[in-house]
Amino acid sequence: MCSLKRIYKSFVKAEEIVLGLLLVAITVLVFGSAIARSMSAPIIWATDLSTFFFAWEVFLGGDFLIRNTSLGGVELIANRLPSKAQKALKLLWFVLIIGFCLILAFFGIKLCFSNTKRTFQAMNFSYSWCTLSVPFGSILMIISSLIRIYEILHTPASYWKQTGKRRKEEAK
Repeated sequence: MCSLKRIYKSFVKAEEIVLGLLLVAITVLVFGSAIARSMSAPIIWATDLSTFFFAWEVFLGGDFLIRNTSLGGVELIANRLPSKAQKALKLLWFVLIIGFCLILAFFGIKLCFSNTKRTFQAMNFSYSWCTLSVPFGSILMIISSLIRIYEILHTPASYWKQTGKRRKEEAK
């Protein structure tokens, strides 16, 4: 089990690095393309490549957010409830996220297979690589949601009675 945790931590670190690199790449591509277009030398493949990077950024970023942030809207409501209700609301929320991600993964796989012959306009590779981000990211979000559910179920009720500010301080 310890090696599984180590593998997962390594994967999480790699995902964070990839997210940072994708964000930088998108920014450079869009900015560079705009500059080049203003000088009458458009980079025709920059839009396609930034679209590809953006699709992966969105779904990998969704996984990052599920794993690393509290759910703001849920926190506003949940913090005013008794501890058992807070737990139940958060569990419900993650179950809904898992349900939505299962639907996304199912239709994302169908979308991926239906786009095998479609290519990007300026680049010669299949659009399926872009749409693969939907099921891949959804599966990662399901895994992160399951981990969050496990954490919620194994958190004592006394933790839920504290205010959000004290909870954050204790987590550090």
